[in-house]
Amino acid sequence: MIVESGFISVAGLIRHLGLPSPGDLSPLEEGYRHLVSKIDLPSLVIHGERDRLVPLKQGREVYETLGSEQKELVVISLADHNNIMFVDSTKYMDAIANFVLS
Repeated sequence: MIVESGFISVAGLIRHLGLPSPGDLSPLEEGYRHLVSKIDLPSLVIHGERDRLVPLKQGREVYETLGSEQKELVVISLADHNNIMFVDSTKYMDAIANFVLS
């Protein structure tokens, strides 16, 4: 499984973006975390260091919560949300190629 610029906390993302909260999202948050913790597929999480839409903290949380023993987090330095594959295309493509071939 490859996750690019992913997030695990809807409430955290809503707060980060300054959007109005629709109410208590705790049950939803717990459900997401539980489901992600059950994923045991080999996983690659790629995230931009300077992602202003989905902060890197969210990508780290996805990585940490994944139940897989075979997982890797690749942070693309200086990359934002929409330019992640262009800022360091070699690192980005190598990470995917190495993951697919492993």
